[in-house]
Amino acid sequence: MDNQETQPPLQPAIPPAPVYQSPNNSYNWFKTLAIGFTIVAFCIALGIIGYILGTRKNSQVATQPTQKQHVTQKQQVSVVSPTISNPTANWKTYTNTVYGFSIKYPTDWRLVNEPIPTGNNSLLDITFTPDPVTNGPGGGMLSGIYVSIGTNTKMETLTNYVNNDVVQSTLAYEEKFKSNSGSNPGGFSPITQKALTIDSMPAIQINGLPGAGNPGPSIFFIKNNNIFTLYWEKTLQPNDDQLFNQILSAFKFTDQNQTKNTLIPADSQTPASGICTGPSTDQIVVVTFGIDNVAEPRCVKVTANQKLEIVNNENKTIQGSIGQYSINVAPGQNQVIDAVFGSYLATGVHDIVGAEIWLQ
Repeated sequence: MDNQETQPPLQPAIPPAPVYQSPNNSYNWFKTLAIGFTIVAFCIALGIIGYILGTRKNSQVATQPTQKQHVTQKQQVSVVSPTISNPTANWKTYTNTVYGFSIKYPTDWRLVNEPIPTGNNSLLDITFTPDPVTNGPGGGMLSGIYVSIGTNTKMETLTNYVNNDVVQSTLAYEEKFKSNSGSNPGGFSPITQKALTIDSMPAIQINGLPGAGNPGPSIFFIKNNNIFTLYWEKTLQPNDDQLFNQILSAFKFTDQNQTKNTLIPADSQTPASGICTGPSTDQIVVVTFGIDNVAEPRCVKVTANQKLEIVNNENKTIQGSIGQYSINVAPGQNQVIDAVFGSYLATGVHDIVGAEIWLQ
């Protein structure tokens, strides 16, 4: 045993040091990127929401003053809107109670009564002209507006009177003038017409009628079987047309509250001739005046819806009136009053140039 070698003592086995295994590098990078992208996206979303909310708020704030300003401006316009004054309010006024009208004219104008020619059925002829009274720029006539009234002897309508008595006679005059002179030195203007109203009365305006000075428009209308003519002689002032329209707008009828077709009272309730014919069933009652100056029939009964016709077989003109209508019939001619008896005559006996009309 002494020879036996001594063995060193056995040491416990030391386990090997653990080796650290690092995580997978690609996985960690992807996770980090996803987290970062989420954070960035969240911040962007917050920024967009904040921008939208801020824009809406700013828009509301900016709109409110505009709306308030608009309302303020609208209120100011309604408050300070000017009142249109009547330019003729302080003008002079001419009133004619015989023919039932009034007309205004400027304060620096005056009225001129013109002599009424005889033999042309004229009833009134007046002129309103600037003061002092001088001839118009064209000479021969006063500047301003002329008012003429004549009797509608032919019982024409307004259209017929204008076309036949005014336009056609004017054209005939122009043709005669051209044929006599061999030229057209006056340079006649084309004649035009248009319809209008004068104080609610139908009227016709004619432009292009010849005149001695500077002729302007002529206005025609018929009232109570009288023909009214308003003729404008130009003043050649800057406001010429405006002044004419203002005068027309101030023309008024003073008998508007009266019945337009006033019934004329009868001369008597019984006929002077004693015997009356009729009434007939014809629409038109004919009274004929013969060579012996006697009407046939001397007396005739009529109804309210009939009309009168006068036939002249005499060798002289028959002139007279019935109601507000005038009779003027040349030899060999006839005239029909285009109005029924009941529209202008009261019941009873009415005389017309020696004949009696008994309205039943």
